[in-house]
Amino acid sequence: MRSIAILMILVWSLSAISNELGEITCYENSVDRDGDGYASSLALSVVIFSDKKENEKENLCPSGYTRYGNDCNDFDSNIHPNQLETAFNGIDDNCNNEIDETEYIYWSNGFKNKEKSFSIRTKINSIQVNRLKRRYKIFAKVKYRNVTELKFNQTSYIPVSIKKHYYNGIGHYYGSTVNLKGLSKTSVYETKVEHYYRVGRTLKKFNISDSESYYSTTTDQEKTLSQARTSILLLGFKQYFNQKRGRVGKMGSPWVNGTHYGAREDEAWCTEFYAWVSSIKFKGIKNIDNTRRMEKYFGGNFNRVYNLEDLSGAHRGDWLAYDWEGDGKKDHSAMLLGIRADGKIITLEGNVGHMVKIEKRSIDVIYGYGHLATSKLK
Repeated sequence: MRSIAILMILVWSLSAISNELGEITCYENSVDRDGDGYASSLALSVVIFSDKKENEKENLCPSGYTRYGNDCNDFDSNIHPNQLETAFNGIDDNCNNEIDETEYIYWSNGFKNKEKSFSIRTKINSIQVNRLKRRYKIFAKVKYRNVTELKFNQTSYIPVSIKKHYYNGIGHYYGSTVNLKGLSKTSVYETKVEHYYRVGRTLKKFNISDSESYYSTTTDQEKTLSQARTSILLLGFKQYFNQKRGRVGKMGSPWVNGTHYGAREDEAWCTEFYAWVSSIKFKGIKNIDNTRRMEKYFGGNFNRVYNLEDLSGAHRGDWLAYDWEGDGKKDHSAMLLGIRADGKIITLEGNVGHMVKIEKRSIDVIYGYGHLATSKLK
């Protein structure tokens, strides 16, 4: 019976073939036992061909199927890959093979972002840290790199306090605050904070994961356009945090899929994401919902890209248009964070698997870029 069901799905899929096709994977609802929208990590997927035309309907699975898998506990709807880690519970809540890992808090306006520094607020989820913070002096060490760099730098040990804080929608949490200094201005950084406690003269690292990264940017206190770039990036990073909190994206509550950015539930929303974030500082861009209109918005500030050198004039916050199929057609939008020394392009994107993500891309998928201009500032 299962083989017949698969055949029926394939027949259904092929009946919808248009000039532009793509593969998506779906899972039967029967292997999503807790109904959280994520099939068990042990479940087998079904390949379906779907219309990929941008700005029409998003690639959706037919009735009775879900698109997402990798649920490490399919008997608990509070555990799935798009879940915020719950502190002190000894459970891998977000199915990343880590337990009670440190997380980071984001704000729409950043956290003390200046020309050569910004602050980082951690959310401590480890019961070990919570138990030892009163007995020992706590220190932090920050690994950091400009996203254009390959290797991380590292600070010395910085004394910190683990204090109780409050964040609307999360409630009270324990966390540390670290100020990272000596940075380059107008640059995007990836950081990781490690925590230590002092026993005698020895500093011992807490047994918690530090694989999670925090992203932020320095700014320019004098140039208005540069400040605008900082603002849209910080708001974009806040949306990345909202994704981790489960507020936007695939199973977003209250904003399912791209509805927070003006899209319908069932449509692609990569361009809407870029337009929504940028509209806080740039006029005329709000509610642009496809790559054709976005290219028209940039006009003479849109540049075609054929190699990495063509991208050398782009700056953080600029719009990137992708050509996934290599057919000369634009089919995805992203925000540029930086170009790494090895040629990888670091981006912030909406609608990557119905989620907001930070990605590494190759130059061969880039169609062109729109350069943000002073004339468009509000």
